[in-house]
Amino acid sequence: MAAIFKKGFTLIEMLTVVGIIAIVAAISFPVYQNMRPNITLNSTARDLATDMRYGQQLAVTEQIAYNVLFDTVASSYEVRNSSTNALMRKKILPSGITFSSITGLTANTAKFTATGAAAQPGTIILANRKGQYSTIEIKPSGYVKISNQ
Repeated sequence: MAAIFKKGFTLIEMLTVVGIIAIVAAISFPVYQNMRPNITLNSTARDLATDMRYGQQLAVTEQIAYNVLFDTVASSYEVRNSSTNALMRKKILPSGITFSSITGLTANTAKFTATGAAAQPGTIILANRKGQYSTIEIKPSGYVKISNQ
């Protein structure tokens, strides 16, 4: 009276699992493609804010002003030492992301003083192809804030 145990899966069970996975993938792929521009925009805004805070940190650490220069034509930005003009970091915005507007900053440059404060408050607005926006605001204290619209 030995019990007989089945080992493994039947072909029908395997085909059912593969079919379910295929249906889930077919539904989720278009949703992901639709969300991708917004994900890229948010990621780029976070990277930009992080790099601005990096320049601010360098300014405080080295007691030298640092600039973040925005090139709207090339869709890029740089973090530079304002005394030596040494390039600390340069990034090009991902495809489909552009600078929609930069306000309050002279010559499209955010300057952080040796105390970490911003020489001028300003706003940078990034946009994607779907017309979605992400705003990075620089407060006079040097606080860098991201908000999505």
